[in-house]
Amino acid sequence: MMSNNITKKLDISLNGLFTAMRDWMDSKPEQSVKLAEDIDEQAEEITTALNKFIAGVHCVAINGVNLYGVEAIGLNTEEFADDERCDIGMYFKKKNGETVALMIIQDGTGKLTAEKLLNGGLATLKSIELD
Repeated sequence: MMSNNITKKLDISLNGLFTAMRDWMDSKPEQSVKLAEDIDEQAEEITTALNKFIAGVHCVAINGVNLYGVEAIGLNTEEFADDERCDIGMYFKKKNGETVALMIIQDGTGKLTAEKLLNGGLATLKSIELD
């Protein structure tokens, strides 16, 4: 039996975002506002790309865990960062805004890979560590 499923792939580099977060942590007060704006802009670009990518899917699988009803993905660059690490929180939300899952992307993760099965309505997101 042959399958007609088509897979679409999206790779998002996280290096720039992590670099901006580390620069902000080490910045002087006069630089921090500009760097914070850069972080927000990069996070918004990533969020927009991911939300466009998952539009219309029935299920989002995160590192093998299936989530049904996910309508939006959001990033939090503040809540999980501390003085030593710049971890990012990725929230998966239903249409009503309820958060159904949270994935922590560890500082130093090189890219986020998203794959979407076009005929099956499935999107898979996984974080990949740098070597």
